[in-house]
Amino acid sequence: RRADQPRPRSLTMRVAVSGASGRLGRALVGALEEAAFVGPSGPMAWSRPDFDLDAPDAFPALLDRDRPEVVVHAAAWTDGDGCALDPELAMRRNGTATGVLAGATAARGMDLIVISTNEVFAGREVTGRGHEPDDPIEPGNPYAASKAEGERLATEAYTAATAGGDLGIARTAWLFGSPGRDFPSRILDA
Repeated sequence: RRADQPRPRSLTMRVAVSGASGRLGRALVGALEEAAFVGPSGPMAWSRPDFDLDAPDAFPALLDRDRPEVVVHAAAWTDGDGCALDPELAMRRNGTATGVLAGATAARGMDLIVISTNEVFAGREVTGRGHEPDDPIEPGNPYAASKAEGERLATEAYTAATAGGDLGIARTAWLFGSPGRDFPSRILDA
């Protein structure tokens, strides 16, 4: 947001979570349901068919219909093996679709939080410190490359935006928990 565009002050805000039926999306919706700043109606939980990474042209209409102030973009194709087998599909779902969403939210002055991955960084950090936001990225697989492209397109959209709104990028690692067959549960089952 530009300095000459102060944010209107309110006690609550309208928050939407994309990918609300996935592991991370469900956890975010649950946490936001308890957050006082979201208000009594809670977060908007977007999932298919309303929010479909394979149909990003529908995102602007969804934004206009629900009018969130903040979108937490947790939707992604996280199947690393699938992304390796079809890197073009991974790029469309995790890169291009994120760029379309970012362009639409930026044009409307909405805030966007893009959930990405630590896999955008090159290999293992050996400096004794964690990664910093401005560390160079060097994705080593198609999943990571598609998420890095989504970050790049979102940053580009918000850099060019004149309507205000802020962009945040959160990089995660090793998501686990219910529901589903995550890596820790597969190890315990073995």
